[in-house]
Amino acid sequence: MVFYTSSYLPHIFAYITSYANREAVEWAFVHYTRKKA
Repeated sequence: MVFYTSSYLPHIFAYITSYANREAVEWAFVHYTRKKA
C-alpha cells in the first residue's frame, strides 16, 4: 500500500502544483488588469 501511494504521489503533487500555478496566474492577471484600469 505504501509503495502504491508513493508511486502516485508525484502525479498528485504535479496536479496540485499545476492547479496552484493556474490560480496564481489568474490572480496576477486580474490584479494587473485592475491596477491598469
